[in-house]
Amino acid sequence: MPGIENQNIRIGEIKKKVSKLTRQIIGLKTENEGLIKTNETLLEELAVLNKKIEEIQNKDINLHLSRALEEDGAGKSADLRQRLDEYIREIEEVIAFLKD
Repeated sequence: MPGIENQNIRIGEIKKKVSKLTRQIIGLKTENEGLIKTNETLLEELAVLNKKIEEIQNKDINLHLSRALEEDGAGKSADLRQRLDEYIREIEEVIAFLKD
């Protein structure tokens, strides 16, 4: 009955391969869950950092505005308006960047 022996050997090999694949699937699922958690953590950290960047940029813009007001005085409203327009464009660019 060499045919039955060969079939039993093949079945045994197939069972080993299925068992190995099952272990690999379990390992990959565990790894995937860990990567998903890491990704979520990194996304949260990124959101916090983006908010801090926005706050710093707003403070910088405010500092530039206050310096511009101090240096120019009330007599140079056209220059001040131009600078304000530039700052507004910068703010809009930052907001657009952060939305992406």
